[in-house]
Amino acid sequence: MDEITEPVTVAGMPGYRTTATVTFATSPLKLTTGTALQVVVVETPQGPSAFVSETAIGVTEHEEAAVQAYESLTGVG
Repeated sequence: MDEITEPVTVAGMPGYRTTATVTFATSPLKLTTGTALQVVVVETPQGPSAFVSETAIGVTEHEEAAVQAYESLTGVG
């Protein structure tokens, strides 16, 4: 598993984004060989807030939807 954690800012609020790629050693699945995980946790005035996504690698529709969802977070920087 590959994993990266980096600081982010969403709408002026600090947080972290962790992304990880999990490659399946063996799997009966035909369209994917693994999954991409993304977790964003931001410190808001009301407490921590999280965005989580899981995407089938190699499935274009899933990959594009995950990018759109992440970009829809207000003010990601």
